[in-house]
Amino acid sequence: METVTKFELVEIPCDICGSMQSRIYKEYKTPVEYQDIYNAIGYTHQQVVQCQKCGFIFNNPRITEEQFKIISGTDPEVWRPKEIVISRRKDFFEAQIKLIMRYKKGGKLLDIGCSYGTLLETAKEKGFQVYGCEIQEHSAKYADVALEGGVFCGKLESANYPAQFFDVITMYALLEHVWSPRTVLIEANRILKKTGLIIINVPNVNSEIAEKNLFWWNPYHFSHFSSKTLENLLGVCGFKVANRLFTPFVPRWVKKYQRQIYRYLGGVVFLIQKSISKFPSCILDKGIGVGSGLTIIANKQE
Repeated sequence: METVTKFELVEIPCDICGSMQSRIYKEYKTPVEYQDIYNAIGYTHQQVVQCQKCGFIFNNPRITEEQFKIISGTDPEVWRPKEIVISRRKDFFEAQIKLIMRYKKGGKLLDIGCSYGTLLETAKEKGFQVYGCEIQEHSAKYADVALEGGVFCGKLESANYPAQFFDVITMYALLEHVWSPRTVLIEANRILKKTGLIIINVPNVNSEIAEKNLFWWNPYHFSHFSSKTLENLLGVCGFKVANRLFTPFVPRWVKKYQRQIYRYLGGVVFLIQKSISKFPSCILDKGIGVGSGLTIIANKQE
């Protein structure tokens, strides 16, 4: 694996509005779990800022995109045993496919950041024609074999998919990791059909758990979204929001029964989330939206 021997920090503008005006939102030391990687290149502290114009929260300054391409492959999450990753996400993705099928019953589905293809396998079983895009070579190869083709290894912008090709595009735990979320969403808009659907899941920076969980603030998270800033970004990139759902904080003892809850009460859970989503985003972010996850469902602007 290629290594970085020294780092270079670069100042970047806000990815939503382009402003260079920001204030320090948070400063922290690199968590212990990542120190061997980042201390080796002298990158021991992170600075998170908030755009003074639109409120977007992001890491700035940061290492260059070229250096991050090398270091991203050292993320402990990337190298977890595939059996653990698949089993941990399977129930969640089964629920997500049920959610998607409330809007789209089939068609071409692209999962960007597909990892080992767990969501795609579930979608394929339900009749979708599936495609994946994954930057990590080992997981992309596994997914491509498991799905019998259709997985591209590399950045979305390099895949050269045809315009207006996909009926559904999904991004789960992706946008917070990429160098420029705006670039990814603009390309997603290009390749999504006019009647298509995009589903994005990110950590909710305004959640209660974000303040308490040190793993939240790690070197592999560049962007930190609230419902307001994610919706603003989607608007800039040519999307309109159809629905927003918050993942509530779930105690460990409840997680033991998560599969049964989704299987027998999935419709009830969806209706509750849908009702909650009618509240203004400012209330959801600071009030009801205390869970760690935020899911936005959007269409292309007409």
